[in-house]
Amino acid sequence: MVVIFNHCMENNKPVRLETPQTAYLISQFPEVEYLEAGHIAEWLSTRKDQLLILAKEERIGSSLAKTISIATAAIGAVCYATSPLAPLGAVLGVAGYVWAQITDSSNTHTFNPIPFIRGGALDVIGSLGHSEARKEFIAGYDEFDQLKDYLAPVERHEYQMLRGHMALVTEYLSQIDSGKRFYAYRWICDQFILMRGSFPSIQQTMQHTSSMQFASPLVDCDRIKSIQQASNKPESRPLIQDAPTARIQDAPLPIIQNCPTQPNEPMKTELVSFNKNIPNLVESITKKLTNTLIVGVPGVGKGIFVSNALESLKGQNITIFYLDPKDDQKENGYFDGRVNKLYRLNVAIAEPEETYQWVKDCLKEYDAFDAGSGIKLLVFDELAAVNTMLSNVKGAVNWLKSKMVSYASSGSSRGIIIWGISQNAHVSGIGFDGGARSIFTPIILISGDNITASEQILNAQIIPSDKRLNSSQITALCNKSEVNRAIFHGALNSWFPLPEFDNYSGFNRDKREFINGVNPVVSSLERMLELSKQPTQIQETKQAIINSQLLDCIIDKIASSNDVVSFEAIRSHIKRTLPDMAKKEMIENAIFNLIQSDIIQGNIEQGYTSI
Repeated sequence: MVVIFNHCMENNKPVRLETPQTAYLISQFPEVEYLEAGHIAEWLSTRKDQLLILAKEERIGSSLAKTISIATAAIGAVCYATSPLAPLGAVLGVAGYVWAQITDSSNTHTFNPIPFIRGGALDVIGSLGHSEARKEFIAGYDEFDQLKDYLAPVERHEYQMLRGHMALVTEYLSQIDSGKRFYAYRWICDQFILMRGSFPSIQQTMQHTSSMQFASPLVDCDRIKSIQQASNKPESRPLIQDAPTARIQDAPLPIIQNCPTQPNEPMKTELVSFNKNIPNLVESITKKLTNTLIVGVPGVGKGIFVSNALESLKGQNITIFYLDPKDDQKENGYFDGRVNKLYRLNVAIAEPEETYQWVKDCLKEYDAFDAGSGIKLLVFDELAAVNTMLSNVKGAVNWLKSKMVSYASSGSSRGIIIWGISQNAHVSGIGFDGGARSIFTPIILISGDNITASEQILNAQIIPSDKRLNSSQITALCNKSEVNRAIFHGALNSWFPLPEFDNYSGFNRDKREFINGVNPVVSSLERMLELSKQPTQIQETKQAIINSQLLDCIIDKIASSNDVVSFEAIRSHIKRTLPDMAKKEMIENAIFNLIQSDIIQGNIEQGYTSI
C-alpha cells in the first residue's frame, strides 16, 4: 500500500508512520525538526554530546554496581559472626561483582576491577616503574575513545562516526532536501557500520533519498516552519546615526613610461613543485657529531650510509676507530681511506670468549688513544650480533653496556663520540634500556622490499610515538625513493625517502654482483701478483696457472658463508660455475695463492675461512 503525503509547504500535516514498537524512536534523538529546518551542524553536535553523556552515565552505573557489590561482600565477610544472613550477603556481593565485571569487560574489552579507575588495569600496572612505558601509556590513552565502549553497538559506531567525520556528515546532509535529512542521517549511519568505517558517495546518498517523494512521516512540518521563521526573524538593532559623508577626490594619475621590450623575447616557464625537498641526510649527522644509533635489517644499506658519512668526515680533526664483527671482504671498500683503525673479527664463527677478549682489546686501544683537541669516533658495527655472542659469557653484556653508556653519557668532554650499528632496536638486541637509548640519536633504515622483516624496528620505542608509521605509509614513502628505501632521521625528527648514495664497497648486494663487473679483492690480488718478482720456479708456476675468474669464484664462496668451507664444497661450487677450471690441481694452486696473500686461511683438512 502506497501512501502519498503532503509536502511541508502545505497546511495539512502528513500522517505519522510508526508502530507501537517504534513510537519512542523520535524521543531518543534531539528534536529532529531542527535538523530538517537546516540547523544541521548544531543538531549533530547535540547528538554527539547526547551519546557522550549516555556513555558517562553507563560507566558511572557500572562503577556503582561494582562498588555496591564490593561493599556488600566486605560487610558480609566482616559481620559473618554477628548475623546468619551475613555470609549470604557476602556471596551475593561477590556474585554481583563478578556479574558487573563480566558485563563491563564484555562491553569495553578491558579489565577494570577497581571502580572509578580509568584505563585498563593491566595497562596501568604494566606502565608502573617504567618511565618510558608510562609516558607511552599516558600519551596513547584516549578517554573519549574509551567512553564509546559503554554505548550500545549501534550507538557506539554512531558516536565514532560523529566524532571523526562530523564535517563530512554535515556536508552530506546539507545537500539533502528538507524533510528527508533525518532519514538520510540514519541511512548514512547504517552504511558506515556495514562498510566498516567507510561512507557511501554523495551520489549514492542523493539517489537513495530521491526515492522519498515527499517529506518524512516522522517529522512535524508545522514545527519545521516555526523554527525556520524564528531563525530568519530580523534582529532588532540600536539606532545608528549616519556619519557625515566624506569628501573623496581622485588622486592625480602618475606618469608611466613604456619600457622598451623585445617583441620576440620568449616567455620563460617556471616549474613549480610542492614536493618535500630531501635535506642532506649525511651532512646532518656529520656537521655536528652526536652519539648515533643506526638501525636496519640486513641488506638495507647501513654500510653504504655510514661509509658516505665517513667520507664526508675526511680532512677533519677526527680519528675513526671501526669495529667490524662481520669481516666481509666484499665490504673492504667501505673502510679504505676512511677509517684510521680497523678491527675485524668474524664473530659468527668465533668462540664467545674470543669475541669478548677481542672487544676488550679494541676498546682498550680506544681508551688509550689521546685525541688531544680533536675527536675520536668509535663506530661499533653489528651490536646485536656481538651482544648475542657475549650473552654466553657471564657479565660480558653488562660490561659492554656500561662501557658504551659511559662513553655516550660522559665522553663529550674527552672528545668521545659513539656510532652504533644494529639490526635490532629493542633492548634484547642492542642491550640498552629506554634511558640508555635516549642518549643516542636514532637513524632507522627501512627497505620497501622487506617491510615485514622490519616490523619489530617500526614498533620500537626508539621511534617517537607520533612518528611510528604503518606498513602502508612506509611502502608509499619507499616508492618515492630511487632505491626503494625510507629513513627516519632522528636529528631531523622526520621520515624521508632514501636517496641513492655512492657505493664504496664495489659490490651491489641487491643484485648480488660487483659494480662494473670488477671484484676489488681480485683486482688487488692481480695487481699484487703482477708486481711480485719471485725468482723461484715454484712461484712462477703458481702465477702461471692463476685465473681471475677462478680466484673470484673461490673468494665469493668462502665470503658468502659464515662457517668453515671445505675443499670439496669449494670444488663443487666451481664445477657448477666454472666447469673448465674444476681440476683439483688448479684449485689447490689458486687456494695456495690466496693463503699466501692473506685473503683466506685454513687447510684442506680443516677447511677455509676469510681473514
